Amino acid sequence: MPPLDYHAMFDHAADGLAVIDSSFRIVAANRAIGQLLGVSPQELVGRSLAELIDAGDLGAHPLETARITMEGSRTTHRRLRGANGTTVEAEVRSTQLPDGSVLCAVRATAPRAVDEELRDSEARFRTVAENVN
Repeated sequence: MPPLDYHAMFDHAADGLAVIDSSFRIVAANRAIGQLLGVSPQELVGRSLAELIDAGDLGAHPLETARITMEGSRTTHRRLRGANGTTVEAEVRSTQLPDGSVLCAVRATAPRAVDEELRDSEARFRTVAENVN
């Protein structure tokens, strides 16, 4: 059996992947995250993770490695800034690696699904509130 080529697996993964160092700088990025954000993976390397997150989102939910370190991994939902000012709604799964860096797996989420869930929740709450004596 030939040895596994981890670099090829990283680069060809279906989800967007980025490795972040302790100062929140991207040290590696794969094709999928580049496609998601509309840039090449090479353009992401060296950039701060904060540059890719919508300012309002970052203000409401600052970057935090302490929880990832304590829990081992963490899933968050972020609004990412793509090329030309586009916004990408995404689920980000961050996992602590043995060397202290963090692997972020990024998957686009459908904003409509979130909006529909919110509308359904509001409708259920309205029904309950209207039927309370």
